[in-house]
Amino acid sequence: AMSSAIKAMARLNQRRLISRQDTTKSDDSFSDENSEVSENAGLTPKDAFHKFDTDASGDIDEDEFFHLLQSVGIKGNEEYQERLFRRYVKSGSKTIDYDGFKTAWILLGQPKQELLERGVKGIPKFATRYQLVRLLEKTLDDEERLDALAKAEA
Repeated sequence: AMSSAIKAMARLNQRRLISRQDTTKSDDSFSDENSEVSENAGLTPKDAFHKFDTDASGDIDEDEFFHLLQSVGIKGNEEYQERLFRRYVKSGSKTIDYDGFKTAWILLGQPKQELLERGVKGIPKFATRYQLVRLLEKTLDDEERLDALAKAEA
């Protein structure tokens, strides 16, 4: 018999699959320029971390971070991108670890869209960006806990 955690993960993965299928359909809201943005829809921060950690070092370097910014549609000159990178770099390092990446992923993304793609119900209609970010953080933390629990039970 499957435990409730495994059932919850199965439902979550099914929602992600449906989300990914929805984003691959022809959709005028994504231009060719933003095609990679739609590819990132429904990714967990952990999935995205592995996608952008192209050298599999376990950290995100400056070039990988710039690719992330481009991928999520954040434009800006090199100085702006470097400032963003420094904001998330782990202390005493020149790279971003998973925790810093997760924070950047949440803050630089579109929290309301992420919540909707994850099937979160009861999102306040007039929520501030701060409230949406906090709700997304909690949702992602819950997903990671369920994922870890499901793996531990497997």
